[in-house]
Amino acid sequence: MIGCEAKVVTSIEAKRLGEIVYEQGGVRHSAPAKAEEGAFIPQGSQVRILDEMAGTFVVKEI
Repeated sequence: MIGCEAKVVTSIEAKRLGEIVYEQGGVRHSAPAKAEEGAFIPQGSQVRILDEMAGTFVVKEI
């Protein structure tokens, strides 16, 4: 999943978790996510998955 694009469905607040949706093999998945460097990312934003730590994706707005 690293390097893939996803959409924020629950805003990611500074240093708090939000939620993203992404597709893998034609199936839609949702997962918790946090922003790189604690940035705020609003709902509806497109992000890139940078890393995964203990089931939580680290993302950056694109």
